[in-house]
Amino acid sequence: MGVQLKEILKLPSLNGAEVVAGKRALEREVLALSFLEADSVNEIKHKLFRADEYLFGELDITSFYSVKDDLGRQIEIINNMHDLGAVGLIVYYVGVFLPYLDDRVLQVADEKDFAIIQMPQKNTQIRFSEAIYEISQLLLEHPDANFATEIKRKLSEVPRWSQTMETTLKMLADVTKANVAIVSDEGEVEYATRWPRNSKLDFAQITKGNVQDDQINYLKIKLDSQGEASNYWLWLIKERGVLSKSQLLQAKNVVESSLFVWGKSTLYATKYSLISGILNNEADRMWRLAQNLDVDLDKLSVMWIVSTYTLDQIQDIITHLNNYLHKFYQEVLVDYLDNYIVVLCGDCQSKKTEMDICRDFLESSYSKQNIDAIIYSPNTKSIDNFGRNYRLVMTHKLALRKVFPTTRFFSMIKCEYINNIEIGWERNSSEITTLESSISKLRENQELMHTLCVYLLDSQRDIQKASELLFVHRNTVKYRLKQISKLLECDLSVYDESLVYYLACIIYRLKQ
Repeated sequence: MGVQLKEILKLPSLNGAEVVAGKRALEREVLALSFLEADSVNEIKHKLFRADEYLFGELDITSFYSVKDDLGRQIEIINNMHDLGAVGLIVYYVGVFLPYLDDRVLQVADEKDFAIIQMPQKNTQIRFSEAIYEISQLLLEHPDANFATEIKRKLSEVPRWSQTMETTLKMLADVTKANVAIVSDEGEVEYATRWPRNSKLDFAQITKGNVQDDQINYLKIKLDSQGEASNYWLWLIKERGVLSKSQLLQAKNVVESSLFVWGKSTLYATKYSLISGILNNEADRMWRLAQNLDVDLDKLSVMWIVSTYTLDQIQDIITHLNNYLHKFYQEVLVDYLDNYIVVLCGDCQSKKTEMDICRDFLESSYSKQNIDAIIYSPNTKSIDNFGRNYRLVMTHKLALRKVFPTTRFFSMIKCEYINNIEIGWERNSSEITTLESSISKLRENQELMHTLCVYLLDSQRDIQKASELLFVHRNTVKYRLKQISKLLECDLSVYDESLVYYLACIIYRLKQ
């Protein structure tokens, strides 16, 4: 079994902690510990709480610092955490950062049996690290938590587009803290999910017995074939850790339940599986899936990463995108992955430029109602580059929105700029220092600094658009730009000079 929340409260690091809401959750089992902060409603809805992520038995530590003045966002966090299966929150520094826990927050938590544990108020001596250490140690002593029932309950609630074997394996990986794979009798890895997500293990080599590493532990068990001629095996693979037979049997139970409820088709080739294989650079798997789906991978050259306003219309948006793209491309793959709709397409048959195809879709009335933004990655020469570009976007997605808050069409070059700047920071590059110093004279004048950022980053040097974004007359924009040019001793109409300040403005916004 896992560790009941009431047992965790007995730890020395939680001395003086008070359960101020959701006391019935004290009987629930904690399976994992995490740290939570959120800095905007958009991140809460679309970035942090993803539709295919579930926080089974998770207990979170927070100070509510970034939402300390926003009651609505505090309540939204409680609702989202509860819906995703979390047990509760430990709130630090009440009376220091967060003035107090509002009764309305506590009422919502009580109604949902979601525990809120308040650490001693106005105490700046307590530290997150102490509780993190003790709770983690306690959880490590209970590796055989009974997770199958909770996972099956959550699987019964997932939306139709997430009813895939990948969703099931992702949940199992997060709970067992192990890589999870489904392998055919022939030794082919049909599905796999990594834990941690950046794991570099070669599943194909491990399942074929070609890796000799004492630190890698694995267990496998045959799945019920449910009348099929082919047999499949469930593998749990762990780096530097211990696996138990209990975990394996529970995982088998969960997978077989998914197959029973969703149907055996979840084991067959799907566009979701193929896109996932491409983005994870799983070469053997993606070529086999492509052959089964009659997709020519060599023709794929363009990727769209589509962010939507809501999850309610995902299937409708995917259908709409499919219909639109098939007017222009011979090869089209569209599916929902990691909270985004991912498009891979190629072999364009239109006289339109491929960028115009994307822009025209984004400017349609349908898209304006449903699509937040599209990140456009063209001219992919190698299939491996799709995965590289996708990971780059996932790494910098929040920075992209911070630097370009009003943008809906992102070319991949914007992500490359941010990536190069962050690499420069890590290396203490003199180029970054030079770029920052180039706008030092403007920093004292916030109005001019803001104008330059809007002009270069948000309006792409379009004076009329800049005036609309700044809510001033276009002549005011012209006047400010003249002031800026005089202060910086530059000509913003010259491309190479404006590029320097474009990059400097990116750095400025990243640091805000």
